[in-house]
Amino acid sequence: MDHDLLFQYIKIGLENITVWPIILIFIIWKLYSNPKYMERIILYIQKIKIGSFELEFREIKEKLATATQKIVELENEVERNDARFGEIVSGVDPYAPLSELAATREALRAVAPSMSDLSAVRAGLRPGASPAELFAAAEVVRTRRDPQFFDDVVACLKRLSADENLEGIRLNTVWSLTSALHKTLVAALKNRSDWPLNERQLIDAKEMLAGLAQHKRVLADRPDAPMKGIRGPIKWANDWIAAGLESMRAASSG
Repeated sequence: MDHDLLFQYIKIGLENITVWPIILIFIIWKLYSNPKYMERIILYIQKIKIGSFELEFREIKEKLATATQKIVELENEVERNDARFGEIVSGVDPYAPLSELAATREALRAVAPSMSDLSAVRAGLRPGASPAELFAAAEVVRTRRDPQFFDDVVACLKRLSADENLEGIRLNTVWSLTSALHKTLVAALKNRSDWPLNERQLIDAKEMLAGLAQHKRVLADRPDAPMKGIRGPIKWANDWIAAGLESMRAASSG
């Protein structure tokens, strides 16, 4: 009687438990304990199918190889663009006619998004940078609209506006830099609640723009159409600063 009962239990177990998982676990254990077998299987077997479980070793290997190649190509492109930035800076005349600078601007805009080493860009915004370095840095920052450059741009414009002649920098370069500030504000504040800028940064920028707007060279820029000169991005930047401060203060009080 006991034997019959045991037989019934075994029968029920075999009927309800598939043997494939047990076999699969055994195979995995054997492969784990013999890595060389696993390497040979991956090398020679294209596909294994056990029930609905399918292994496509060669396909996976090929996809990994393709992905690795793409990563290498991307890294090479980034390195080329970093080097290209230096080449552009060394060959640019920031005081050339604007029509001649158009191609240079396009080249800078092309390399800007994928640059990884941004130290040269930051250096171009700091004291001691040449007009060519500042010109190139302004174009890169204007293209990237990256809040990480916000303080550098504000400090650069503050330094220029404190000088009677804007340190001799061309008005068009100052316009590009002010436009970069405006575009960065838009990227940082538009339709966002996780602002990458804080209230203190916006206030500092507002104070800087007030001084820049009163600079004699800025006031003389495009008297026929002031909004097409530096005063245009000054106003637009101020508008975004006002909106940002209002949103931040409302959020802090709420």
